[in-house]
Amino acid sequence: ITSLFLIRNREREREREEETGLMKVSMDSCATDGVASFSGLSWNLNEDINRLNSESKITRLEISDLRIDVELASIIVLLIQKHGGSITHLSLLDCTGHIDVIVSVSLMTGLKSLEIGTPALSVCAHSLGVGLLTSANLKRLVLHSGKKRYFTLVADSVASLGQGLIGSKSLESLTLKRCRFGDSVAIRSTCNALKSNSFLQHIVLTECLSGNGQTLPEGDFSLFLDALKDSQSLITLDTSINSCLGGTSVADIIKFSSIRHLSLSHQMVDLSGMVGALGSTRSLESINLAFNRLDDGDMPFLAAAMSCNTSVKYVNLSGNNVSNTGISILASKLPSMRGLEHLVLTDNPFGGNGTSQLRRSLQLGLNYSLMHLELDVTVPHHASCMYFPDLNWMRRRFLFEENVAPALWPFLLERANRLFEEPNGSQRRANIVFCILQKSTALFPF
Repeated sequence: ITSLFLIRNREREREREEETGLMKVSMDSCATDGVASFSGLSWNLNEDINRLNSESKITRLEISDLRIDVELASIIVLLIQKHGGSITHLSLLDCTGHIDVIVSVSLMTGLKSLEIGTPALSVCAHSLGVGLLTSANLKRLVLHSGKKRYFTLVADSVASLGQGLIGSKSLESLTLKRCRFGDSVAIRSTCNALKSNSFLQHIVLTECLSGNGQTLPEGDFSLFLDALKDSQSLITLDTSINSCLGGTSVADIIKFSSIRHLSLSHQMVDLSGMVGALGSTRSLESINLAFNRLDDGDMPFLAAAMSCNTSVKYVNLSGNNVSNTGISILASKLPSMRGLEHLVLTDNPFGGNGTSQLRRSLQLGLNYSLMHLELDVTVPHHASCMYFPDLNWMRRRFLFEENVAPALWPFLLERANRLFEEPNGSQRRANIVFCILQKSTALFPF
């Protein structure tokens, strides 16, 4: 038996199947997905665990909705020790009790990913800090509040956890979600730990709260950005669903760090202070500005920055307040955006005038990089706007070059005959024949 699911009720069973996509199996069944999941148990598992085949190989261990007393903790520890060489992921979700023992033992094995979702994180903060110092394999750590609104980090908890973060040489990914910082000391200690760790590559700081349970003020949150601005290991930073961020703090991250992917969604970012950094960066590859209440007045700043940038390939502007005027400003600079490959404009209040400007700008044939354009299917000229990114995807640039090498044509035609799958799962095909015949005029095959 390599997969064990003991579910409290049918509703929980359906939730778990939807969340993990894994099939529930009984104690007498066999599976090969290598997952053991304990959910909502209140009885002794010793006999059931002993029934597990000694040759079974569990790679993921999920424990949720449990009050872990001493006896149950010892049983789970035995299971971890038995399969310690094969378990690479451990989840402790909405559990209370002696989770510190489980954390300590699991980090002594070859564990690579640890997720703790509990409002009582202080219970295991010391064990977690020591485990980070000693573990040579842990690469991913996720801390969140589980089903509760938030978990709290106070000075004592951060002192232990911070020392572990500073000393860890294997940790590459850290997530703090719905974290309430009890005081300013906790904030400064966390920032110091992030600044001192030179191995972290992926950091997620979402829904950070102050001691009173309100969104962390901009001044306090800027301390995190200041701590990370000189990082040369940082690849991904997600600060979604936080307070308004000043453009200067974000600009420093873009300018001085080696960051490649930046998510600033669900905030109110000041783009005017980011123009210089965004225009000059050579490392940033994607930026998510979704649901930032951006409007037409912000588009000149973004257009100016992107027209000078050649590294940013992905820009998400969904869920903002950009109308026809703002889209026209972006469209006018689109021929100069030579690096942009994927632009998301869904859920914005623009209509036919905006899409007409997009279509005319793309028709000029000066932008060969944009291959993915996401628009609401209900906007006018939707199909026409999608046509030219299709052609760019199959390398429109070569179609209008004189004296194209004959050896390239099989490559072009082969790409044109393949269906392209969009992120939403739908498929479309670029019409290369029409493009050749019409030289990209205003006629469209729709």
